[in-house]
Amino acid sequence: MPQMEMRILELLCSRLCHDLVGPIGAVNNGIELLEESDPAMASEVLPLVTTSARQAWRRLDFFRVAFGFAGGRTSWPAADLRRYASGWLEDGKARLDWPEGPPGEAGELDGSAAKLLLNMILLGAEALPRGGRVSVALQAAGPVSRIGVTAAGPVAALHERVAAVLEGPSRAEDVEARTVQAYFTRRLADAMGASLRLDRGEGRLTLLADAPC
Repeated sequence: MPQMEMRILELLCSRLCHDLVGPIGAVNNGIELLEESDPAMASEVLPLVTTSARQAWRRLDFFRVAFGFAGGRTSWPAADLRRYASGWLEDGKARLDWPEGPPGEAGELDGSAAKLLLNMILLGAEALPRGGRVSVALQAAGPVSRIGVTAAGPVAALHERVAAVLEGPSRAEDVEARTVQAYFTRRLADAMGASLRLDRGEGRLTLLADAPC
């Protein structure tokens, strides 16, 4: 495997581990407290362990679709993708705004479009360090699915290097930990022949894609 491809994989794996180490570490700490404490402490520690374990499971469930093959499925109902996105954002600062089955919504996305959507949601959440709302809109338009992810909040913004990679083109050798998510998303869109553009305004930014069905 070429050295640059290995570097991208390493950066992506580093990001995944970073997102999982918090909840898994909390589970481990909770178990250690249970082992060392008296039975009366269990009622305080068990909720921490349960919540953290659930959070880690939701993130792994999200990652297997956003980055993996997820059992080799070739298409995903919008309802399933909504559930994954909701689980990912549930314990974070941003909340999901994705109404169930609005008129004109694309009812199903193929595997590549599903990955693209979930990665766009990851970037939307990244743009809301102080919290806010990640809104998702899907629309069937003939041979394409129109995907829109809007991040709105007090300081909604992506780092300029991240935005530059999204708006492309960029070289693999210039990718770093901060920009690898944007690079992966850009490559996903390019590989499936989808458009991808970034629209920025005051207190919000929108990622838009027209993906082949």
